Amino acid sequence: MPTSIPPTRPSVHRSGGAAEALVWDALMSQLSADWLVFHGLRLLSGEARARELDFVLVHRLHGMLMVECKGAGLQCERSGSWVRIDPDGRRSPTDDPVEQVESARHALVKAMTERWHDKTGATRIPLVHGHAIITPRASHRANSTLPLALRSDLCWTADDLPHLAQSVERAMSFWRQAATFLPPTLDTDTFRRFRRTCLQPVMQLTPGLRARMAAQQAALLRVSDQQQALLRGLLANPRLHVVGPAGSGKTVLAMAAARQLALAGKRVLLVCYNRPLGDYLSAIGERFLADNALPPSRLVVRNFHRLCHEACDLNPDADWVVPKGPDEARGFWRDEAPHHLLNAISDGHVAPFDAVLVDEAQDFDEAWGEILRLSLHKPMTGQLWLFGDAAQDLYNRGGMQGGSVPRFRLAESHRATKALTAFCAAQLGVPIAPSSLAPQGEAPFLHQMESPSRTRRAIARVVGDLLSKHHVSPDRITLLTPHRRKNSCLADLVELAGVPLADEPVDRDGRLLHTTISRFKGMESDVVLLLDLDPDDEACTKELVYVGASRARLVLHVWCRGDVRALRRQKAGLTRKGTLGTG
Repeated sequence: MPTSIPPTRPSVHRSGGAAEALVWDALMSQLSADWLVFHGLRLLSGEARARELDFVLVHRLHGMLMVECKGAGLQCERSGSWVRIDPDGRRSPTDDPVEQVESARHALVKAMTERWHDKTGATRIPLVHGHAIITPRASHRANSTLPLALRSDLCWTADDLPHLAQSVERAMSFWRQAATFLPPTLDTDTFRRFRRTCLQPVMQLTPGLRARMAAQQAALLRVSDQQQALLRGLLANPRLHVVGPAGSGKTVLAMAAARQLALAGKRVLLVCYNRPLGDYLSAIGERFLADNALPPSRLVVRNFHRLCHEACDLNPDADWVVPKGPDEARGFWRDEAPHHLLNAISDGHVAPFDAVLVDEAQDFDEAWGEILRLSLHKPMTGQLWLFGDAAQDLYNRGGMQGGSVPRFRLAESHRATKALTAFCAAQLGVPIAPSSLAPQGEAPFLHQMESPSRTRRAIARVVGDLLSKHHVSPDRITLLTPHRRKNSCLADLVELAGVPLADEPVDRDGRLLHTTISRFKGMESDVVLLLDLDPDDEACTKELVYVGASRARLVLHVWCRGDVRALRRQKAGLTRKGTLGTG
């Protein structure tokens, strides 16, 4: 029995299907296993003309025969026109079947020749080829004569079905004798190569990670557009406390509000705690000022301690000296650095602001908040907006409190996919609603941490697959750890999977970014690898894991010490209150 492609019998319910099924049955019962029988082969020619070849019969030694199957009877008039004769005797004009099959044959041979040339450089396909016509439900009328464009060994009827294999061989013998070029006999390997290149190519449109990420990112960008529409109803409030979970758009709203206020002619300060986030937002602010030809003083975007340092530099009597001891340094950042800002404000070295917007307000000491209020032109009534999430309070400072000012809650996460939002909610044990427009996305990938060398090899394999297999660019991948690199599983590494590691977001072009979870707070990455989560590490609080996991927009890989079976079952990383659970 020959090989049929596709392997199923033609459907009798489609137009012409009943006749094609008769031919298929005869071919499958009569041809040897060396034949390939393609039926319903579709072809789009270079002229953008779609064709379907009823049968293409292929044999390594005999060659290739295209067969046009007609379900009704045919008659060629003396005028050369063709008529279709239905079983009930109705007659209607029809296309010339000889021209149909010849045209389809030439289009198919041309397409295969181009493919074979691209593969081998040959200018001809390596098979003799020809065509034939069959009417399996009609017979020749007595005394009828075939038109000059046909021969009896190329025009078959119902009478030929019982010995159709012999008819095929006679047709191929004719075309071999008529060929002006006889290709050499094909060996089995070359025939297989021709078949796979020209007739049976394998096409894979797999749901690859890069494609899924592109689609998910487009959906998330559409979601972000909705966030800015909130500003229309919020900008009239002189005092406002905006709260919401990670990814709910607090920073997006803060930056959008700062720009709107600056365009309205106000002098605006947008301040956050994290230095990398401050640098990132500052760059956005500088581009905004340049694009709108606004003076630099109109919008100042800084992290808090950079603001304090610049204020100190404005005071000729002040010196910025950070102590070397860890305890002394902590005291400096908590008390002395903010006093430099307070003194500069009191002495008039810092021009007052019309509006102050504080992102990451949960990271600020309340005393710092009082200093920022004093930086307003009207400290009691000037515009002051706070943006925060108590669940992201990693420093236990209590945060700036809005008091009795209006509170606006952002309930939905707009940053991440629904799967990642659910995982982040599980870390805190509280519900976080994903946006209804967010894509479902991938569940987090959970890994067991082993020895340092085995863990690093596993991380390198994941990164290598992301880069080479899924074609994710390095600057879309971030590696986060609870501690600095020297105290992490990445200690002493300067590259991973052949790609250099960057320590700062501003240096990540063409590199993989590695930083701590706390330093990356407020920022985001399409792909996050969250490493070194350890239930015995006091630093791995539920808040820290929540912050780290919520940095991911599209893909999250988590490496955890201890037993991760519970994580794999539940896709939820915290089962012990306050620390990463081990199940």
